[in-house]
Amino acid sequence: MTEFRTFDALVDAVHEEGDLYWQELAKLEFAKDVWSLMSSKGITKADLAKLLDVSQARITQCLRGDKNLQIETMVSMARAVGGELHLRVHDRAHKPHFFASVDGGKSNRPKYIKPFRKAEHEISIETDNGKTAAFA
Repeated sequence: MTEFRTFDALVDAVHEEGDLYWQELAKLEFAKDVWSLMSSKGITKADLAKLLDVSQARITQCLRGDKNLQIETMVSMARAVGGELHLRVHDRAHKPHFFASVDGGKSNRPKYIKPFRKAEHEISIETDNGKTAAFA
Protein backbone atom coordinates (compact mmCIF):
# COMPACT_ATOMS: atom_id res chain seq x y z
CA MET A 1 0.00 0.00 0.00
CA THR A 2 1.29 3.45 -0.91
CA GLU A 3 1.74 5.91 1.93
CA PHE A 4 0.99 9.59 1.44
CA ARG A 5 2.66 12.29 3.50
CA THR A 6 -0.07 14.88 2.94
CA PHE A 7 -3.76 14.91 2.18
CA ASP A 8 -3.00 16.87 -1.00
CA ALA A 9 -0.73 14.03 -2.17
CA LEU A 10 -3.55 11.56 -1.61
CA VAL A 11 -6.02 13.74 -3.51
CA ASP A 12 -3.55 14.15 -6.38
CA ALA A 13 -3.05 10.38 -6.60
CA VAL A 14 -6.77 9.68 -6.59
CA HIS A 15 -7.33 12.50 -9.05
CA GLU A 16 -4.92 11.08 -11.56
CA GLU A 17 -5.44 7.35 -11.18
CA GLY A 18 -8.80 6.55 -9.71
CA ASP A 19 -12.20 6.39 -11.35
CA LEU A 20 -13.82 7.09 -7.98
CA TYR A 21 -12.73 10.75 -8.09
CA TRP A 22 -14.23 11.24 -11.55
CA GLN A 23 -17.44 9.40 -10.65
CA GLU A 24 -17.99 11.55 -7.56
CA LEU A 25 -17.07 14.72 -9.43
CA ALA A 26 -19.64 13.96 -12.15
CA LYS A 27 -22.39 13.39 -9.55
CA LEU A 28 -21.53 16.57 -7.68
CA GLU A 29 -21.35 18.68 -10.85
CA PHE A 30 -24.75 17.36 -11.94
CA ALA A 31 -26.25 18.16 -8.53
CA LYS A 32 -24.67 21.64 -8.58
CA ASP A 33 -26.11 22.36 -12.02
CA VAL A 34 -29.60 21.20 -11.02
CA TRP A 35 -29.41 23.28 -7.80
CA SER A 36 -28.34 26.30 -9.83
CA LEU A 37 -31.31 26.03 -12.17
CA MET A 38 -33.67 25.38 -9.28
CA SER A 39 -32.42 28.49 -7.48
CA SER A 40 -32.61 30.71 -10.54
CA LYS A 41 -36.19 29.60 -11.27
CA GLY A 42 -37.45 29.48 -7.68
CA ILE A 43 -38.05 25.71 -7.77
CA THR A 44 -37.96 23.99 -4.37
CA LYS A 45 -37.11 20.36 -3.65
CA ALA A 46 -40.81 19.81 -2.92
CA ASP A 47 -41.72 21.32 -6.31
CA LEU A 48 -39.20 19.09 -8.10
CA ALA A 49 -40.46 16.01 -6.23
CA LYS A 50 -44.01 16.75 -7.39
CA LEU A 51 -42.88 17.31 -10.98
CA LEU A 52 -41.05 13.95 -11.00
CA ASP A 53 -43.62 12.08 -8.88
CA VAL A 54 -41.02 11.01 -6.32
CA SER A 55 -40.52 11.74 -2.64
CA GLN A 56 -38.74 14.87 -1.46
CA ALA A 57 -36.29 12.56 0.32
CA ARG A 58 -35.34 11.05 -3.06
CA ILE A 59 -34.68 14.54 -4.46
CA THR A 60 -32.50 15.32 -1.44
CA GLN A 61 -30.49 12.13 -1.99
CA CYS A 62 -29.97 12.97 -5.66
CA LEU A 63 -28.91 16.55 -4.91
CA ARG A 64 -26.45 15.45 -2.21
CA GLY A 65 -24.58 13.48 -4.85
CA ASP A 66 -24.58 10.26 -2.84
CA LYS A 67 -26.80 8.24 -5.19
CA ASN A 68 -25.77 6.64 -8.45
CA LEU A 69 -28.24 8.09 -10.90
CA GLN A 70 -29.34 6.49 -14.13
CA ILE A 71 -29.11 8.64 -17.22
CA GLU A 72 -32.90 8.50 -17.49
CA THR A 73 -33.22 10.02 -14.00
CA MET A 74 -30.66 12.71 -14.79
CA VAL A 75 -32.50 13.64 -18.00
CA SER A 76 -35.84 13.80 -16.16
CA MET A 77 -34.41 15.98 -13.40
CA ALA A 78 -32.69 18.32 -15.85
CA ARG A 79 -35.82 18.72 -17.97
CA ALA A 80 -38.03 19.23 -14.90
CA VAL A 81 -35.98 22.30 -13.93
CA GLY A 82 -35.91 23.62 -17.50
CA GLY A 83 -32.48 22.28 -18.45
CA GLU A 84 -30.91 19.73 -20.73
CA LEU A 85 -28.39 17.01 -19.96
CA HIS A 86 -25.32 16.79 -22.18
CA LEU A 87 -22.81 13.96 -21.81
CA ARG A 88 -19.52 14.17 -23.66
CA VAL A 89 -16.38 12.08 -23.77
CA HIS A 90 -13.09 13.72 -24.69
CA ASP A 91 -9.42 12.86 -24.78
CA ARG A 92 -7.90 13.47 -21.33
CA ALA A 93 -4.94 15.19 -22.97
CA HIS A 94 -7.24 17.91 -24.33
CA LYS A 95 -9.32 19.83 -21.82
CA PRO A 96 -12.81 20.73 -23.09
CA HIS A 97 -14.12 24.27 -23.05
CA PHE A 98 -17.73 24.92 -22.16
CA PHE A 99 -19.62 28.08 -22.99
CA ALA A 100 -22.68 29.42 -21.23
CA SER A 101 -25.63 30.90 -23.06
CA VAL A 102 -24.94 34.42 -24.26
CA ASP A 103 -28.53 35.29 -25.06
CA GLY A 104 -29.89 35.43 -21.53
CA GLY A 105 -31.51 32.01 -21.80
CA LYS A 106 -33.84 32.99 -24.68
CA SER A 107 -32.87 29.79 -26.45
CA ASN A 108 -31.05 26.71 -25.35
CA ARG A 109 -29.87 25.52 -28.74
CA PRO A 110 -27.33 27.07 -31.09
CA LYS A 111 -28.83 29.02 -33.97
CA TYR A 112 -27.41 29.34 -37.43
CA ILE A 113 -26.75 32.96 -38.33
CA LYS A 114 -26.70 33.65 -42.05
CA PRO A 115 -23.43 35.25 -43.20
CA PHE A 116 -25.14 38.41 -44.52
CA ARG A 117 -26.88 39.13 -41.22
CA LYS A 118 -25.17 41.06 -38.49
CA ALA A 119 -24.41 38.74 -35.58
CA GLU A 120 -26.53 39.43 -32.53
CA HIS A 121 -23.96 38.10 -30.07
CA GLU A 122 -20.22 37.92 -29.98
CA ILE A 123 -17.94 35.78 -27.87
CA SER A 124 -14.32 36.75 -27.37
CA ILE A 125 -11.79 34.28 -26.03
CA GLU A 126 -8.31 35.15 -24.87
CA THR A 127 -5.82 32.30 -25.08
CA ASP A 128 -2.98 31.62 -22.65
CA ASN A 129 -0.51 33.29 -24.98
CA GLY A 130 -2.53 36.52 -25.08
CA LYS A 131 -4.11 36.08 -28.52
CA THR A 132 -7.81 36.85 -28.83
CA ALA A 133 -10.35 35.04 -30.98
CA ALA A 134 -13.87 36.36 -31.58
CA PHE A 135 -16.87 34.32 -32.64
CA ALA A 136 -20.16 35.78 -33.75
